[in-house]
Amino acid sequence: LTIKLLLYQVGLVVIGLLVELLFVPKSESSLKKLILNPSKSALNDLISWGFTLFNLENFFFVFCTFGIFHFLLSKFVEILPFSKPFFEIQSPLASFIILLVLSDLKNYIWHRIMHNKIFWSLHAFHHSATEFTILTTYRTHFLQKIVSVVLDTFLFIIFNVPTIQFFYLRALQDIQQILQHSNVNWNWGWIGRWLLVSPNAHKIHHSTNPMHFDKNYGNFL
Repeated sequence: LTIKLLLYQVGLVVIGLLVELLFVPKSESSLKKLILNPSKSALNDLISWGFTLFNLENFFFVFCTFGIFHFLLSKFVEILPFSKPFFEIQSPLASFIILLVLSDLKNYIWHRIMHNKIFWSLHAFHHSATEFTILTTYRTHFLQKIVSVVLDTFLFIIFNVPTIQFFYLRALQDIQQILQHSNVNWNWGWIGRWLLVSPNAHKIHHSTNPMHFDKNYGNFL
């Protein structure tokens, strides 16, 4: 399983690199920024990706909390009445769409919370990037990432959906996140205006222009 997850993460990055090589000048591509002439910001992205690649985030999370959080979470799950799902959805497609919407709503709320002054010190690391590479999406504090995954897991427990749907959901979200932090200049037309968060829309969220502050908190939808 560990090898499969590693190949999955490498595969996502390869897809992002190929997309950029097709649609972005080589001088502006992540390949140049990460390998040929890396800046301090790009090196931070590369190190952050390495933490995700080898699951070091979870190790540091367990180490920094002395495993207490994982212990309490396991006990909490045991006492909840999860022997039967809270909601029974027969159609796999319908359950996936509902989970996609609820997960994205959770991400939106969580994103706004991270911009609150109390939690900003965690999220500021992501916004400290001075340039975009496809690995900027991995530039996330491990505490923020772990808690987000735990919240997603509760959605799957409540609906009692197959684990494979969790993989499909994360794959869609991860691919879009990589594109959003790439150097492609895409707004996706009406789809980007009304349905999905385009790379250009997310660039506004990272803008240092004061008129763009607190804009475009959406993640996927």
